[in-house]
Amino acid sequence: MVDVTSFTGTQIGIRRLELIAALNSAEVRYGYEISTEPYEEINSDYRSDWRVMQEDLRWMRSEGWVSFEESAGGITGVRLLSPGQEAAQQYAEAKADPLARAQTSRDRVLKWLHDCDLTDIHSPTYKDFKASKYGSHLGTGFSDREITKAIGWLVEKELINAALKS
Repeated sequence: MVDVTSFTGTQIGIRRLELIAALNSAEVRYGYEISTEPYEEINSDYRSDWRVMQEDLRWMRSEGWVSFEESAGGITGVRLLSPGQEAAQQYAEAKADPLARAQTSRDRVLKWLHDCDLTDIHSPTYKDFKASKYGSHLGTGFSDREITKAIGWLVEKELINAALKS
């Protein structure tokens, strides 16, 4: 069984999970070997250096998630294997888990406010939080409602004493 939570702690892990999710979606639609070309645009790392995607695909092969034939021109098509499909499904479930999103939003708001305090940012706003490295869970940004709930919970628990400006 694949456990994707171990990959969600880094940008590289999230990037790889986003790629496997995109490949899984394509295989469900098309049902055969998937061209990698359309996925070069899903991440800025891939856009800036095509070799990053090639390395991610090689890593996925080492994990048993995909198979492919490699030529001198690189990897042009992949086939998803069962563990890759399972990883994509687990990632989709983890991204949509409301409890995990709520817990993560509270933790991230608190960490972000602490960073603001350390860097002398005196009037943080929702927009600042959403644009920060803390503003998302597994690659999906928090909604205003999630942020409001997180702040409300932190105030209720007396971990913070003032709400952010909208």
